[in-house]
Amino acid sequence: MRLKLYTYVVTLILIVGVKTVVYAEDKNPPPPGARNAAPPPPGLQVPIDNYIPHLFILGVFIGGFFFYKADRQKVTNS
Repeated sequence: MRLKLYTYVVTLILIVGVKTVVYAEDKNPPPPGARNAAPPPPGLQVPIDNYIPHLFILGVFIGGFFFYKADRQKVTNS
């Protein structure tokens, strides 16, 4: 029961956080020519693009670890 409550609370926090980020846009965006730096050429990789498969695999392992850890916890009467 405690794990379900924890899951619901974390899910609620994530949903509220995402909605806050999504709806926090500026109503008056800057004009198109207001940037100081030139945009990078199309197709140029940013540093994180090289590590996306590694991040995905790491996320799967961390998620599996936490599910395994939660499954192994013993139920107590307290």
